[in-house]
Amino acid sequence: MGRIYANETVGEQCWAIGERIGASHMELFACSEWQFDQSVMRRTLSTDFTLICGRKHLIQWLASSVFFFVALGQVITLFTDRISRRKLLLFYVVVEIIISSVTQFGTYFEVIFVLRLLRMLTLPLNYVATCIIQELLPTRKRGLFGTLYWIPYMLGRLSVAIFAVATATTVVTGPTVRPFSHIACTVIGFLGKVLASSTAGLAILIVTEVYPTTIRNMGLFLAMSLSSLASCLAPVINSLDAIHYVLPG
Repeated sequence: MGRIYANETVGEQCWAIGERIGASHMELFACSEWQFDQSVMRRTLSTDFTLICGRKHLIQWLASSVFFFVALGQVITLFTDRISRRKLLLFYVVVEIIISSVTQFGTYFEVIFVLRLLRMLTLPLNYVATCIIQELLPTRKRGLFGTLYWIPYMLGRLSVAIFAVATATTVVTGPTVRPFSHIACTVIGFLGKVLASSTAGLAILIVTEVYPTTIRNMGLFLAMSLSSLASCLAPVINSLDAIHYVLPG
Protein backbone atom coordinates (compact mmCIF):
# COMPACT_ATOMS: atom_id res chain seq x y z
CA MET A 1 0.00 0.00 0.00
CA GLY A 2 1.50 3.33 -1.04
CA ARG A 3 2.15 6.23 1.33
CA ILE A 4 -0.43 9.04 1.20
CA TYR A 5 1.18 12.44 1.58
CA ALA A 6 -0.21 15.53 3.32
CA ASN A 7 -0.81 17.40 0.08
CA GLU A 8 -3.59 15.00 -0.85
CA THR A 9 -7.23 15.79 -0.12
CA VAL A 10 -8.69 15.26 3.34
CA GLY A 11 -10.80 12.37 2.11
CA GLU A 12 -7.76 10.61 0.68
CA GLN A 13 -5.88 11.02 3.94
CA CYS A 14 -8.70 9.38 5.92
CA TRP A 15 -9.04 6.36 3.65
CA ALA A 16 -6.69 4.12 1.70
CA ILE A 17 -7.13 1.36 -0.86
CA GLY A 18 -5.15 -1.83 -0.40
CA GLU A 19 -5.21 -5.57 -0.84
CA ARG A 20 -5.90 -7.69 2.24
CA ILE A 21 -3.52 -10.60 2.80
CA GLY A 22 -4.99 -13.70 1.21
CA ALA A 23 -7.53 -11.75 -0.87
CA SER A 24 -7.45 -11.12 -4.60
CA HIS A 25 -9.34 -7.82 -4.69
CA MET A 26 -8.76 -4.25 -3.47
CA GLU A 27 -10.57 -2.97 -0.38
CA LEU A 28 -11.15 0.44 1.19
CA PHE A 29 -9.53 0.82 4.62
CA ALA A 30 -9.92 3.53 7.24
CA CYS A 31 -6.50 4.89 8.22
CA SER A 32 -5.58 4.48 11.89
CA GLU A 33 -1.78 4.43 12.33
CA TRP A 34 -1.14 8.15 12.03
CA GLN A 35 2.24 9.88 11.89
CA PHE A 36 2.09 13.68 12.08
CA ASP A 37 4.53 16.22 10.73
CA GLN A 38 6.23 17.86 13.72
CA SER A 39 8.40 20.34 11.82
CA VAL A 40 5.96 23.23 12.36
CA MET A 41 4.42 22.41 15.75
CA ARG A 42 5.48 19.45 17.84
CA ARG A 43 2.22 18.81 19.74
CA THR A 44 -1.36 20.02 19.41
CA LEU A 45 -4.74 18.78 20.61
CA SER A 46 -5.37 17.37 17.14
CA THR A 47 -2.18 15.32 17.11
CA ASP A 48 -2.31 14.23 20.76
CA PHE A 49 -5.87 12.93 20.53
CA THR A 50 -6.10 12.26 16.75
CA LEU A 51 -8.86 14.82 16.17
CA ILE A 52 -8.99 14.26 12.43
CA CYS A 53 -11.28 12.58 9.93
CA GLY A 54 -14.17 11.08 11.92
CA ARG A 55 -13.12 12.92 15.10
CA LYS A 56 -12.54 16.33 13.51
CA HIS A 57 -15.99 17.56 14.57
CA LEU A 58 -14.86 17.37 18.21
CA ILE A 59 -12.71 20.46 17.64
CA GLN A 60 -15.76 22.49 16.63
CA TRP A 61 -17.71 21.14 19.59
CA LEU A 62 -14.89 22.15 21.93
CA ALA A 63 -14.65 25.67 20.51
CA SER A 64 -18.40 26.28 20.56
CA SER A 65 -18.74 24.79 24.04
CA VAL A 66 -15.96 27.04 25.32
CA PHE A 67 -17.82 30.18 24.19
CA PHE A 68 -21.07 28.81 25.60
CA PHE A 69 -19.53 28.22 29.02
CA VAL A 70 -18.03 31.71 28.96
CA ALA A 71 -21.55 33.03 28.40
CA LEU A 72 -22.85 30.77 31.18
CA GLY A 73 -20.20 32.08 33.55
CA GLN A 74 -21.21 35.63 32.70
CA VAL A 75 -24.83 34.77 33.47
CA ILE A 76 -23.68 33.57 36.90
CA THR A 77 -21.92 36.87 37.52
CA LEU A 78 -25.23 38.67 36.95
CA PHE A 79 -26.14 37.59 40.46
CA THR A 80 -22.87 38.50 42.19
CA ASP A 81 -24.59 41.34 44.04
CA ARG A 82 -27.02 38.85 45.58
CA ILE A 83 -24.41 36.23 46.40
CA SER A 84 -21.16 38.01 47.30
CA ARG A 85 -18.54 39.55 45.06
CA ARG A 86 -15.77 38.67 47.49
CA LYS A 87 -16.79 35.01 47.67
CA LEU A 88 -17.00 34.72 43.88
CA LEU A 89 -13.61 36.39 43.42
CA LEU A 90 -12.03 33.96 45.89
CA PHE A 91 -13.83 31.08 44.20
CA TYR A 92 -12.44 32.22 40.85
CA VAL A 93 -8.87 32.31 42.18
CA VAL A 94 -9.08 28.85 43.77
CA VAL A 95 -10.68 27.19 40.75
CA GLU A 96 -8.20 28.91 38.42
CA ILE A 97 -5.25 27.50 40.35
CA ILE A 98 -6.71 23.99 40.55
CA ILE A 99 -7.76 23.72 36.90
CA SER A 100 -4.55 25.27 35.53
CA SER A 101 -2.51 22.76 37.55
CA VAL A 102 -4.58 19.66 36.79
CA THR A 103 -4.91 20.30 33.04
CA GLN A 104 -1.20 19.62 32.51
CA PHE A 105 -1.71 15.99 33.57
CA GLY A 106 -4.78 15.24 31.43
CA THR A 107 -4.22 12.17 29.25
CA TYR A 108 -7.71 11.81 27.75
CA PHE A 109 -9.48 14.25 25.46
CA GLU A 110 -12.66 13.98 27.52
CA VAL A 111 -10.76 15.13 30.62
CA ILE A 112 -9.21 18.09 28.78
CA PHE A 113 -12.64 18.92 27.35
CA VAL A 114 -14.27 19.11 30.79
CA LEU A 115 -11.38 21.00 32.39
CA ARG A 116 -11.39 23.64 29.67
CA LEU A 117 -15.13 24.14 30.04
CA LEU A 118 -14.76 24.56 33.81
CA ARG A 119 -11.94 27.03 33.19
CA MET A 120 -14.15 29.09 30.88
CA LEU A 121 -16.98 28.95 33.40
CA THR A 122 -14.91 30.92 35.90
CA LEU A 123 -13.21 33.21 33.37
CA PRO A 124 -15.83 36.03 33.44
CA LEU A 125 -15.59 36.34 37.21
CA ASN A 126 -12.39 38.39 36.94
CA TYR A 127 -14.43 41.14 35.25
CA VAL A 128 -16.16 41.67 38.59
CA ALA A 129 -13.07 43.61 39.63
CA THR A 130 -13.54 45.89 36.60
CA CYS A 131 -17.07 46.69 37.67
CA ILE A 132 -15.93 47.38 41.24
CA ILE A 133 -13.27 49.81 39.98
CA GLN A 134 -15.87 51.72 37.94
CA GLU A 135 -18.08 52.04 41.01
CA LEU A 136 -15.34 53.17 43.40
CA LEU A 137 -13.72 55.79 41.16
CA PRO A 138 -15.19 59.20 40.32
CA THR A 139 -16.48 59.71 36.80
CA ARG A 140 -13.46 61.72 35.58
CA LYS A 141 -10.96 58.99 36.54
CA ARG A 142 -12.84 55.95 35.29
CA GLY A 143 -11.40 56.13 31.79
CA LEU A 144 -7.79 56.39 33.02
CA PHE A 145 -7.90 53.70 35.69
CA GLY A 146 -10.19 51.50 33.62
CA THR A 147 -7.50 51.48 30.92
CA LEU A 148 -4.63 50.95 33.36
CA TYR A 149 -6.45 47.92 34.75
CA TRP A 150 -6.01 46.07 31.45
CA ILE A 151 -2.31 46.84 30.94
CA PRO A 152 -1.10 43.72 32.87
CA TYR A 153 -3.39 41.57 30.71
CA MET A 154 -1.94 43.11 27.55
CA LEU A 155 1.60 42.52 28.81
CA GLY A 156 0.67 38.90 29.47
CA ARG A 157 -0.63 38.45 25.94
CA LEU A 158 2.49 40.13 24.59
CA SER A 159 4.70 37.70 26.50
CA VAL A 160 2.77 34.76 25.04
CA ALA A 161 3.34 36.09 21.51
CA ILE A 162 7.05 36.60 22.20
CA PHE A 163 7.32 33.07 23.58
CA ALA A 164 5.59 31.67 20.49
CA VAL A 165 8.02 33.46 18.18
CA ALA A 166 11.00 32.40 20.29
CA THR A 167 10.02 28.74 20.02
CA ALA A 168 9.46 29.05 16.27
CA THR A 169 6.05 27.36 16.28
CA THR A 170 3.98 30.15 14.74
CA VAL A 171 3.67 29.48 11.01
CA VAL A 172 0.93 30.22 8.47
CA THR A 173 0.67 27.68 5.66
CA GLY A 174 -1.75 27.01 2.85
CA PRO A 175 -2.02 26.75 -0.93
CA THR A 176 -3.13 30.38 -1.39
CA VAL A 177 -0.86 32.13 1.12
CA ARG A 178 1.41 34.78 -0.38
CA PRO A 179 5.18 34.69 0.23
CA PHE A 180 6.02 35.29 3.88
CA SER A 181 6.64 38.94 4.74
CA HIS A 182 7.93 39.89 8.18
CA ILE A 183 6.93 43.53 7.71
CA ALA A 184 3.36 42.71 6.66
CA CYS A 185 2.90 40.24 9.53
CA THR A 186 4.27 42.74 12.04
CA VAL A 187 2.02 45.57 10.84
CA ILE A 188 -1.11 43.41 10.66
CA GLY A 189 -0.43 41.80 14.04
CA PHE A 190 0.29 45.15 15.69
CA LEU A 191 -2.85 46.80 14.32
CA GLY A 192 -4.98 43.79 15.24
CA LYS A 193 -3.72 43.65 18.81
CA VAL A 194 -4.07 47.41 19.32
CA LEU A 195 -7.58 47.56 17.89
CA ALA A 196 -8.76 44.45 19.75
CA SER A 197 -7.31 45.57 23.07
CA SER A 198 -8.59 49.14 22.85
CA THR A 199 -12.02 48.02 21.68
CA ALA A 200 -12.43 45.58 24.57
CA GLY A 201 -11.47 48.11 27.22
CA LEU A 202 -13.53 50.90 25.64
CA ALA A 203 -16.61 48.70 25.25
CA ILE A 204 -16.54 47.73 28.92
CA LEU A 205 -16.08 51.36 29.94
CA ILE A 206 -19.04 52.48 27.80
CA VAL A 207 -21.31 49.73 29.11
CA THR A 208 -20.51 50.55 32.73
CA GLU A 209 -21.16 54.24 32.07
CA VAL A 210 -24.53 53.61 30.43
CA TYR A 211 -26.04 51.55 33.24
CA PRO A 212 -26.75 53.18 36.62
CA THR A 213 -24.91 51.97 39.71
CA THR A 214 -27.74 49.78 40.95
CA ILE A 215 -27.75 47.56 37.86
CA ARG A 216 -24.26 48.24 36.47
CA ASN A 217 -22.99 44.76 37.32
CA MET A 218 -26.00 43.09 35.69
CA GLY A 219 -25.81 45.30 32.60
CA LEU A 220 -22.12 44.60 32.03
CA PHE A 221 -22.38 40.83 32.22
CA LEU A 222 -25.64 40.70 30.29
CA ALA A 223 -23.91 42.42 27.36
CA MET A 224 -20.88 40.12 27.66
CA SER A 225 -22.99 36.96 27.84
CA LEU A 226 -24.84 37.91 24.66
CA SER A 227 -21.55 38.54 22.84
CA SER A 228 -20.20 35.16 23.99
CA LEU A 229 -23.32 33.38 22.77
CA ALA A 230 -22.83 35.01 19.37
CA SER A 231 -19.21 33.79 19.38
CA CYS A 232 -20.48 30.19 19.55
CA LEU A 233 -21.17 30.50 15.82
CA ALA A 234 -17.52 31.29 15.02
CA PRO A 235 -16.35 27.63 14.76
CA VAL A 236 -19.30 26.83 12.50
CA ILE A 237 -18.60 29.81 10.26
CA ASN A 238 -14.92 28.88 10.15
CA SER A 239 -15.77 25.48 8.63
CA LEU A 240 -18.06 26.68 5.85
CA ASP A 241 -15.32 26.12 3.28
CA ALA A 242 -16.38 22.46 3.29
CA ILE A 243 -19.55 23.60 1.50
CA HIS A 244 -17.87 25.93 -1.00
CA TYR A 245 -14.27 27.12 -1.33
CA VAL A 246 -15.21 30.83 -1.37
CA LEU A 247 -16.79 30.59 2.10
CA PRO A 248 -14.79 31.20 5.32
CA GLY A 249 -12.69 28.34 6.54
